[in-house]
Amino acid sequence: MTLTPSRPVPVATDPLQQRLEVELLLGERLLTAAELGEAGPIRWNWSPSLNQEQCEEFTCLPVRQYDGLLVVAIPTTLDRVDRDRLQEIALSQALRMELRLAMKTDIEAILEKPAQAAPKRTPSRLIPAIAAAAMSPFPCWTTSTR
Repeated sequence: MTLTPSRPVPVATDPLQQRLEVELLLGERLLTAAELGEAGPIRWNWSPSLNQEQCEEFTCLPVRQYDGLLVVAIPTTLDRVDRDRLQEIALSQALRMELRLAMKTDIEAILEKPAQAAPKRTPSRLIPAIAAAAMSPFPCWTTSTR
C-alpha cells in the first residue's frame, strides 16, 4: 500500500479561506486588508528610510506609528534575508520597527493604489466672513461691528 499526500479539505481559492489556512499554519493572526489601508498616504511621511519605492522592493507597508515604533506589514512569503535587510534599514536610522504578517496580495493592492492627496479647501468655497477670519493673522480674534 502506498500513501500519497492529500489535503483533507479542498484547495483554498477564496482569499478568506487562504488567510484562515495561513493563520492556522503559522499560529499568528494576520493583518487584514482594512488594517493595511487605514493609514492612507500619510504613511509615507513616517520614515524617510522606508519610502514607497523601498516598500515596493520588499513588498512591505508601514501600517501604524505610535510611541516611536513603526509597525510594518510584511508578506508571509518574505524570506529571512529580506527581513534582515529591513531590520538593518531600521537600525541604521535608529528606528524601532515591529514586523507584522499580512497576505502578500493585500499589501500589493495597497502599494498599487495611486497616492491620494487630501482635498484642499480654498477660501472661495467658504462663507466670505469665515474666509476673511481665516486670512487674519489672528484668526481666533473677532472684530465687532457694533
